[in-house]
Formats: sequence, C-alpha cells, structure tokens
Amino acid sequence: MKLPTFSAGALGVVLTLSVLLSGGCGTRTAWNSPYEDAVKAEITRQFPDAGHLDVGDGIAEVYGQSGEILGYVLFPDAATPVATGFRGAVPVMAVCNPQGKIRQVCLLPGADDEKFVQRVAQSGLLDEWCGFAVGEAETLPVDAVTGATYSSEAAVVSLRHLLKKHRNHQYGG
Repeated sequence: MKLPTFSAGALGVVLTLSVLLSGGCGTRTAWNSPYEDAVKAEITRQFPDAGHLDVGDGIAEVYGQSGEILGYVLFPDAATPVATGFRGAVPVMAVCNPQGKIRQVCLLPGADDEKFVQRVAQSGLLDEWCGFAVGEAETLPVDAVTGATYSSEAAVVSLRHLLKKHRNHQYGG
C-alpha cells in the first residue's frame, strides 16, 4: 500500500488545521457544546489563517499564526439556552471581528423543521445584527419571518441568549 505524500506547504496546512480543530496551542479548550463539530467547521471556513483557539464558556477566541486576535465565535455551550422553533431547537452562533462587532450569524444544526429553518436562513434575518457590537445587538428590534414565525423567533431568542452571556467579554484587537 502506498502512503500519501505531502509537500511542505500542504503538510503545514494539515498540521495547522489539526492543531486548530483539536484546540491546541490555546490556554482553554473546554468546548462543552453539543454543536462543537459544526462550530469547528465554521471557524475553519471563517478564519482560514487561524493559528490557534482559546475556547471556553461558549466563546472561541481565534488567533492568527503570529498570535494576533482574528475574531471571536460565540456558540451555545451546555449552559446556554437554545430556543425552540416549530418542531425543535434552533441553535445559532455569532462570528465577531477583533473589536467584538458581529460580522455573521449562522444557524447550527438543530431539530427544527428544515423547510422553516431554510426560510429563516434565506430571509436575511440573520444579517440584521451584522455591524453591531455584541452589547448593542442584544436588544436590536427585528421582525419574524413570515411563513417561519416560530423558527425565526427561536433564532432571535437563541441569539439574544448568546449575546447576553457574552456582552461583558473583553473584546479588543
């Protein structure tokens, strides 16, 4: 059996992703989240130049290869409530820039009806928080999505739980 070979550059990417996703090089690595795999995948997509993570209490601080902060990811851990939509949980995560301003809100895999979750995802509702600081966004008034009222309201409540939990975090970059 022939083993695969990697160039030095490809090996570096493989090792970096392996260390990043295992939580290596950070001071905290307590995921304690049922959504760990989905959050890790989104971190890899959102921060391709990440060097290491510092993870704990429902927040991942993402650092670059040189130790600079690239951003933050807020996610539901075991202690964070997740609201229920039409048929089940509607978990969300928020990706923030180094200053703690939201740059994207993402739906995580949950138990709600897929067609309603897709309506929420395609409606633009999740973009309403982009550009706002975590503390400001917590009380931002938003309207539910017609045709997916329960699911969209659950996404809003789930996000507000995350924002409330992390409003006093020391963001900076």
